[in-house]
Amino acid sequence: MESSTGNAGATVTANGQTVEVRAGYPKAVQDDAANWDIINLIQFDTNVFTVQDAGGNNVYIGYNLDAPADVNVSDNNCYARYTETNDPNTPPVVTAVVTGC
Repeated sequence: MESSTGNAGATVTANGQTVEVRAGYPKAVQDDAANWDIINLIQFDTNVFTVQDAGGNNVYIGYNLDAPADVNVSDNNCYARYTETNDPNTPPVVTAVVTGC
């Protein structure tokens, strides 16, 4: 894993993917088109899972049970929510919502 810093912030490269980091952890959503976010570090089948930008420092990854009618996973209550951190002493939070699975 390689890391660097620059005007756009810190990045790490893992498995050929450059990912923006904040406080040493992957960011939830990309700020810079040249660098990606937590989603690039997770390998999953996009035919099964959907990614939803939850706004702010959050992203949802889950089953979109009513696709293609909408692009939201949050309304199905079957997803993981990744909340990035701003504090290097506090890890990001991953919360599972499974009441609709």
